[in-house]
Amino acid sequence: MVGTVPAFFGYGRSAKLLRVDAIAPTPLRASAWWAGWLATGFPMARNDQSLDILVSISGTMASIGLALVGILAAKSALDHTETLADDLFLVSSLGFMVVLALGYVAQKDTASPRYGDLVKACEWIFSVSLVCIVSAAFVLVYTEI
Repeated sequence: MVGTVPAFFGYGRSAKLLRVDAIAPTPLRASAWWAGWLATGFPMARNDQSLDILVSISGTMASIGLALVGILAAKSALDHTETLADDLFLVSSLGFMVVLALGYVAQKDTASPRYGDLVKACEWIFSVSLVCIVSAAFVLVYTEI
């Protein structure tokens, strides 16, 4: 299949066109393509917009997690599953707040050589915090049934 498709970046007149055969792995190149992709550590898009999105979503998620911790703490007696969910919500909120702090530092120091490391740390901490908050929600919902 040969042709052009819009690239994953750029809009309007600045949009780039890529050849389909340049981005789609053929059966002979597929194993090398996947090996290269796995070796990069599951990369996200490297641009300033991804860091801005992580920071803005982290603020919202941290406040949601802290609100859930407050709601659970208002209950007089917590059983073991509610305590576990409460702890997971708290850990996820702390992780989102760390992403906020690291994202702020990364945005202020984009020219430094550690910028890429800060962005990667933000992505990983955000992912772990997201897993924690989803796990807490499953624990809270499905153990009460």
